[in-house]
Amino acid sequence: MERRNEVKVKSGKEYDYLFPRAMLTTITKKKGATVADTIKLIPQVVNETLFHTKRIAKVLEGENLRETCRNIWHFVYDHIAYKKDEDGKEQIRSPARAWHDRTQGVDCDCYTVFISSILSNLKIKHILRITKYKEDHFQHIYPIVSLPDGSYITIDCVVRNFDYEEPYSEKKDTTMDLEYLNGVSDTGNYKNNTDAMELLGVNDDSDAMAELMGALGRTKKKIKFKDVLKKGLHLTNILNPATATIRAGVLLSAKLNIMKIGERLKWAYLSDDDAKKKGLDMGRFAKLKKIKDKLEKIFYGMGGKPENLKKAILTGKGNK
Repeated sequence: MERRNEVKVKSGKEYDYLFPRAMLTTITKKKGATVADTIKLIPQVVNETLFHTKRIAKVLEGENLRETCRNIWHFVYDHIAYKKDEDGKEQIRSPARAWHDRTQGVDCDCYTVFISSILSNLKIKHILRITKYKEDHFQHIYPIVSLPDGSYITIDCVVRNFDYEEPYSEKKDTTMDLEYLNGVSDTGNYKNNTDAMELLGVNDDSDAMAELMGALGRTKKKIKFKDVLKKGLHLTNILNPATATIRAGVLLSAKLNIMKIGERLKWAYLSDDDAKKKGLDMGRFAKLKKIKDKLEKIFYGMGGKPENLKKAILTGKGNK
């Protein structure tokens, strides 16, 4: 199943600010993967990258369900080019990466992650459908949104028209669990780190802070905060390529002083006596130290060394 006509996509530069910066890394999950393998990975990717489409979802929300689905279809169809993956490869991109790669093109599975992420942010229940055509294996994937009357809306950006479904020989549906997609533990969800955001001087709509706090939180998924501190998890995540990528992103954010994160957190490494000598508000200083301690513990749970986080903050652009 391939896009049947060439579509010249729009620039979309006016929407760049709505997406976090993509981490341009590649992790091989399985060689010789199929669409059936992809369906198992997509819920995990959507869950871990919901914050990527939080802001664009608000822009695309319409007055009713059908209008919203139409807006989503047109946005993806008009701005993200299609390019079939190489045979034997199923490349799953995060929404931010798909947006970054939009001019070179992405496959149907990347479209699906992007669309599913937006639908999930809008709390719209949907199903992922994989289909067969002339081949004996499943070839294509796209989201559908069920309606109360038993019908559904097809959001397939590979075909030429909104709500059009190419006739298939066989299908298999997987329901996306919205509770799961929104379900990272409270200690891990960056939205709930209000003290950190307030003290660091950024708001809930900050892409940079969402990137940092989301990276810190999404790794833990349903793991309790106290379990993150266990040595066994730390050792396991040292070798985990996914957490290694996130650790690198967190260190880079701290070192580059994105949204002045490093500039503010550096004071947390002062001793109480030094803080008093510098005339700091000791109440805010105590809160800042708690935030620093929490970030270090989460970073340790991801397999990182707290001293590396400290070094990134104290030697980065925020500590000139």
